[in-house]
Amino acid sequence: MKPAIILACSVIFVAACSKSAAPPSNDHSDVSTSGADSDAASIPLPTMPNAGKEKMVGMANPASVFCEDQRGKLVIITEGQGQAGYCHFKDGSICEEWAFYRKECQIGDSLKQTP
Repeated sequence: MKPAIILACSVIFVAACSKSAAPPSNDHSDVSTSGADSDAASIPLPTMPNAGKEKMVGMANPASVFCEDQRGKLVIITEGQGQAGYCHFKDGSICEEWAFYRKECQIGDSLKQTP
């Protein structure tokens, strides 16, 4: 009895760890083109628009969106330790985007651009 259970568990484990079947190809060379079906067989079938492409998360940076929603102009600056976003306003003031988002920096009371 125990060897049968061990064998069954092993088969299930191997099946779960194996690769899934390959998606069906769009190769329709096995389709018969004789008679009335010849018109239907010559019509190309649609393909998946994102076939073979990785899915990407399309979530925007909330601080960047907030800057633009407040009529600021977002400027990304590459600095020594990476990139930072700065929100530039019509009055010449500038806030780091996350400081502006957290209300630690306001329009007008921030760093001023020097001419």
